[in-house]
Amino acid sequence: NQKMSFYQRMGEAKQTVELLAIEEELRDRFGELPSPTSALLNSIHVKLLARQLGIGTLTVGQEMIVRFLPERTLQREEVERMVNASPLPLQFFLGEEARVEVQLEGNNPENRLSCAKNVLMSLL
Repeated sequence: NQKMSFYQRMGEAKQTVELLAIEEELRDRFGELPSPTSALLNSIHVKLLARQLGIGTLTVGQEMIVRFLPERTLQREEVERMVNASPLPLQFFLGEEARVEVQLEGNNPENRLSCAKNVLMSLL
């Protein structure tokens, strides 16, 4: 089954570029993606981006809370770059357990997840 093959490939994706290629292929074959498929893709994107950014815990609701892995240290230049690159204002809490908080836009979970994905992509 074609769709099952796509789901398997999505689950096996290790990098965001792989997932973007799968998403493009899905759109080429099936047209506009249904909301559940878009939400699944966004969830996988967020997971991959979190791994790439060294995030230990990520909470997405009305706001996104990013907690970095203990071994992940943020340098001043990196914080400045993130602040400048983010489409939404970031609030940093530095110290033993560094974290970032951002109020997400969107009136439903799918929109907020998409917003979270866009913020995380900007932080790479």
